[in-house]
Amino acid sequence: MMPDLTQQAMNRPVTREDVCYLLERYGAYVLYNASDLTPASKAEILNLAEISKHFIVTDCGSSLVASPKQLFSHERTMSDADQTICAMLVEASRRGWDKVQYVGPPRGNRVLWTASQILEEQGKKIELVDYQPTVQDLKRYTNMTDLLRSQIKLQM
Repeated sequence: MMPDLTQQAMNRPVTREDVCYLLERYGAYVLYNASDLTPASKAEILNLAEISKHFIVTDCGSSLVASPKQLFSHERTMSDADQTICAMLVEASRRGWDKVQYVGPPRGNRVLWTASQILEEQGKKIELVDYQPTVQDLKRYTNMTDLLRSQIKLQM
């Protein structure tokens, strides 16, 4: 007799990993200008060439918000999210934001920190508020491919 897998799945405890997966897969990514406490203004969709085709980025004045175009798309990957998050940071730099605060899945902080280090190499310093890099972040930055560095450079 086969076990009732649906019942087992419904009765198991929800883990931190489950929550992170859902946030990363279906959540929004928000980047705030930490030097500007102005409430969000009218929302306008940004047409940034650098964002993934699977995301929409909305300009809310003192914040940028990325969300999936198709919530349940199986084509969208975490690389699409990473690409979009990097593009948002580059846009913040273009706007002269010197400090940003990120709200979203934890992975986004790591991506933003790594991208901010590459921007700093290019003379564009932007501080990520409320995030301290981990040893893994430092290793990832050290092992960063030249391709990602050139992609971020091209976006400037």
